[in-house]
Amino acid sequence: MTHRQIEAFRAVMLAGTMVGAADQLHVSQPAVSRLVADLERDLGYALFHRQRGRLVPSEEAGALFREVERAFVGLERIAAVARAIGDCQVGHLRVVAMPIFGCGFLPHVVATFCQGRSDISVTLELRPRVRVLEWIAAQQFDVGLATLPVDDPAVAVRPFAEEHAVCILPTTHALAALTVIEAGDLHGQTLIGFPRETSIRSMVDAMLAAARVTVHCLIETRTAEAVRGLVAAGAGIALVSRFALFGLDDPRLAVRPFTPPLPIRSGLLLPTGRPPSRLTDRFASHVAAHYAAQVPATGA
Repeated sequence: MTHRQIEAFRAVMLAGTMVGAADQLHVSQPAVSRLVADLERDLGYALFHRQRGRLVPSEEAGALFREVERAFVGLERIAAVARAIGDCQVGHLRVVAMPIFGCGFLPHVVATFCQGRSDISVTLELRPRVRVLEWIAAQQFDVGLATLPVDDPAVAVRPFAEEHAVCILPTTHALAALTVIEAGDLHGQTLIGFPRETSIRSMVDAMLAAARVTVHCLIETRTAEAVRGLVAAGAGIALVSRFALFGLDDPRLAVRPFTPPLPIRSGLLLPTGRPPSRLTDRFASHVAAHYAAQVPATGA
């Protein structure tokens, strides 16, 4: 008994005629008749009888067909799942990112990526940069988002964003009247900053030292939401990545370009120990495309 014989038998049962079965299988009618006859010979009993020119299934054919249908439904389900996997419609995606990406950008990316993909699941973790690199290198997550550079042979980098830091300040602040904020304008101001171990804080400190500018850095916080909230409350001004501006709609805040330029590069991180899945590749492409289309331009 062969798979082709079972296919022919099923097609006859569904079509009701040898001709209809042949059309379904895209073969000739004699070929279907031969396959069914061979199956009957192998089984040792008749599957169809002719009554007044009509093809009538035997009781044995009905019992066999019920079993065949169960098998074919299983195969069709497997085929459907296989196609869905290939189309990135099924799977689990594990994403870890620095908090700056989670203040608006990454939630929107994940939401739009999941639209039309009801059978995928996503785990999203927001962690400090050092933890992002550790978890990607250890293959605990599929993809990470972090600021660059990254120098770790266990981590592959796909840069997707290059920008300059911008200055955010209360709209009532005297510096809000300027179209561009310069380093010297920060002299004597209260600066709200990220922790000292972060790359943006290191750049800001180096820039201030080079410009011989003294500021009051009285408040440190790790999240962009906290920085924005403190600035809006009038606690000071801040230099931030434009990822902190994603979804920004606060009339209390003004955004201004800053000079000298403080370059900030961001990348997608993948473990080098295993090739990325099709789902991971598709998500990485979606992140880059979403950034290009949605993140507001510097100074907007």
